[in-house]
Amino acid sequence: MFNCNTLHLSPQQLLRTLLQRTINTTKNFTDKNFLAQDQKFSPQDQGFVAQDELFPIKRTRSVYPIRYISPIAHRLAANSTRPAFEIAAGLVTQLLYQCQLLKPSSDLSPSIDIGQGLTIQATSQGYIQFDLSDEAIANYFNYLLHFLPNNPEPSDSSSKLPCPTAALYHRIFLLQHTHARCCSLLRLAHEHHFIQLSSATLENQSSYWQIVDPTVLPWLTAALQFQTNHATELHLIGQIVTVLDALTDWGGDSLSSSTLPASGAKGAMTLLTVAEGLSQAFHESHRYWQLMGNLRTQGRDRLQAHLGLILITQWLLYQLLHDQLAIEVPFQL
Repeated sequence: MFNCNTLHLSPQQLLRTLLQRTINTTKNFTDKNFLAQDQKFSPQDQGFVAQDELFPIKRTRSVYPIRYISPIAHRLAANSTRPAFEIAAGLVTQLLYQCQLLKPSSDLSPSIDIGQGLTIQATSQGYIQFDLSDEAIANYFNYLLHFLPNNPEPSDSSSKLPCPTAALYHRIFLLQHTHARCCSLLRLAHEHHFIQLSSATLENQSSYWQIVDPTVLPWLTAALQFQTNHATELHLIGQIVTVLDALTDWGGDSLSSSTLPASGAKGAMTLLTVAEGLSQAFHESHRYWQLMGNLRTQGRDRLQAHLGLILITQWLLYQLLHDQLAIEVPFQL
C-alpha cells in the first residue's frame, strides 16, 4: 500500500504505519502543524516505531465490513489544550494528504495506492475511523498473492502446543482436513481449466500454492464491489483479514515469519483458535457454494474470485499450522 518495501505487512500494520508517518511528518510542519503549535505536545521524538503502544489502531468487532478505529487523538489531547475531536479532524486532513503523496512506485509490482478505496474520517467522539472498501481489500489481496513465497523457510520441527489430548487432536485434525480440502478444490479447478496452478504447485515443490492464470484474479465487478458478495463469502474475507492482522499484531515481524508471535503454549492455543475461526468460515462458504454445482453456473470471473479466497485460506492455514505451530499439514484428503 505504500511507496516503499511493505512486503508482508498486514492491513492493520499498513494503516498503523500510515498513522505513524503522518504524525512524524506533521510534527515537522512548523507553519501548518497544529500539533507543533502546542508546546505541551511532546511525545518522544526519538525512535518512533509503528507499534500499538505509540500508534494504537484496532479492528472493530464486526467481521465485515472491514473497519479500524484509532484513539490516538485522545492520547494526544491528554497533553494538549485542544479537544480530541479537533485533533482527530486535523490528523484526518494530514492522513488524506499523505495518501496523495504515497503513490505506487513503478519499480514495485504490484503496488497499491494507499488512498484507493480507503475512507478516513473523524468521529464525533474524537476517534479516527478507517474503512476499507471492497476495492481496497481486493488490491491488498492481489498484492499479497504476488509476494507469496515459493520456497518458505522450514519451521522449527518441535511442537509448540501443550501436551496433546483427544480433544486437541480432534481440533488439529479438523484444521488439517480443511487445508487438504482447499488443496483438493484448487486441484479440481485446475483439472477443469477454471484456473491454472503453477508448475511448482503441481509438482509439490512449493507448500504455498499459486495461481498463474489468471495472473490477476477478477475480484471486483464493474461497480468495484466483490464478485464474492454472498454473506458466507464476506464472512470468510473478514476472517482472512483477522488472521492477517493476528499474525503480525502479536509480535511477528512479517507475515512470512517462521517464529511464533505469541510465546509458549498459551500463544499456540490462541493461534489455534484463530485458525479455527478461518476454518469455520471456509466451511460455511463451501457448504453454500459447491465448485462443481451452483458456483460453476455463476460466471467465470465470480468462480475465479471464489477460488482466490480458497487459495488465500490454504496459504494462511499452512502458515498457522506448519510455520507457526509445527503441525504436519496434508495436501490431500
